[in-house]
Amino acid sequence: IVIWKKLLEEDIPPYLDHFEKLLKKNEANGVFVGDQVTYCDFGIAITFHAISHRMPALLDNHPLLKAHMEKIMAIPTVSEYAEKRAQNK
Repeated sequence: IVIWKKLLEEDIPPYLDHFEKLLKKNEANGVFVGDQVTYCDFGIAITFHAISHRMPALLDNHPLLKAHMEKIMAIPTVSEYAEKRAQNK
């Protein structure tokens, strides 16, 4: 439990802040780079989607990151992939 507390309070927040800043720079497009979804968008969205199942409040202070995750997870093939992945665990 101490490790999870450290992870949540010290290790993860700087990454969340960094990703939020990157999205802010490209806010008009709602993706990390350019104007189209890239592998970066898929990887980050799927990762935070998986983590948020165990920690629902994880992205509460990062609205752009949360909106990005929801946008990417709304793509049918991505949501199907995530669902299959969850079933295989």
